[in-house]
Amino acid sequence: MFWRQYFNWTVLSGTLSVFVSLVLVGWLLFKFDSSRIFVEALQDYNITDIYFSKLSDERPQSPEIVLVNFGDVDRSTIAQMIESVNKYEPKVIGIHKLFVPEQNFDDPIGDSLLMVACSKVKNLVLMTDVGEKHTVDENGEVVWDSLAKSIPQLSQYGISGFGKVLPENEKQFNTWREVEKKAQIKGGTFERPFAAQVLAMYDSSRVETFYKRRKNYEFINFKGDIDEFTKLDIDNVLEDQFTAETVKGKIVLFGYMGSKDYTADFWDGDKFYTPMNPKQVGRGIPDMYSVVVQANIIDMMLTQDYINELPNYARYILAFLICYFNIALFTPISQSQTYGVWFGLMAKVIQLVEVIILVAIIIGVFSFFNLKLDLTLAIFCVLLSADIMELYYSLVLNAFYNIRFYLKTKFFP
Repeated sequence: MFWRQYFNWTVLSGTLSVFVSLVLVGWLLFKFDSSRIFVEALQDYNITDIYFSKLSDERPQSPEIVLVNFGDVDRSTIAQMIESVNKYEPKVIGIHKLFVPEQNFDDPIGDSLLMVACSKVKNLVLMTDVGEKHTVDENGEVVWDSLAKSIPQLSQYGISGFGKVLPENEKQFNTWREVEKKAQIKGGTFERPFAAQVLAMYDSSRVETFYKRRKNYEFINFKGDIDEFTKLDIDNVLEDQFTAETVKGKIVLFGYMGSKDYTADFWDGDKFYTPMNPKQVGRGIPDMYSVVVQANIIDMMLTQDYINELPNYARYILAFLICYFNIALFTPISQSQTYGVWFGLMAKVIQLVEVIILVAIIIGVFSFFNLKLDLTLAIFCVLLSADIMELYYSLVLNAFYNIRFYLKTKFFP
């Protein structure tokens, strides 16, 4: 019957052989340090990055969020800038900078002025920073060894939130595409993210929705870089080159966005790779300052424009079905007396077309429905199915049939 040609144990076992082979290859790649770099680079890439960097439409500026760049100025100047902005009554001020004790020995006047400025802010959020080292507890949760806070003279006037949870030696090379909903610190304490703490003082109901989504993290739905937000530079603030309406009742984020041209392409200590990086293959220059990433996170929570994703079991089911389809398609072609000789070429053409279709589906679904389809496993199944199937049929399956024939003729003549 027709259906038996495509639904049988031969096709099923061929499909399972692809998955077993992928597991073995993955184990071997992780086993050797020389190949681990390739695996980590592959894990750090998402197909949806193509949408952010190449295909996303320009969006209007976020009216509720204002960025203020304080560059490399000293604490006295930062205090002056905070006073200049705060007099126009913003709803909340977030300072994305860690004022640690080691930096205040030679600037007591600056610390005093900064303390006075912060004391006048009605809703203030300061940044904290998790340590570089971490462990994993018995529940699989990451536990950070320490939490760095600003000096007590400042932290007493506001609440705090961590900037980013990523080991220091990795931050310049991994793509920042997620925001964790909490950081567990050694000793049993928890810290919320900076963006969530800022928004909690602006609209607590939006933060409640953020935490009701029952995920430990959220993919950041990036709106854009600096130009997508209202921004003020050092001279704009110190010389009062902005109106009260620019900041009144809004979220104002102070942070480092370069000392000169903060839109230039150059390496900087507080710049990160994001999915919006125009260079997707290889590693170019980090493209976004951390305070701008925080603005994108806040905008996502404020507009409730979240990215959803398939559960893990759905990824495996889709990968299995796509792989089964390929094996069922390739099996009769490879065994055909007419087309068998062309099987290698036909398989590669079919695989190429399938990969293009899958990539188009991933980007299309993400663009229209904010749904992240992780079909990485399915794509690998498509790319390797023909070769693994041929090896399996010619080696394993033929050996099985030969052994079965030998046993049958030997013991059951």
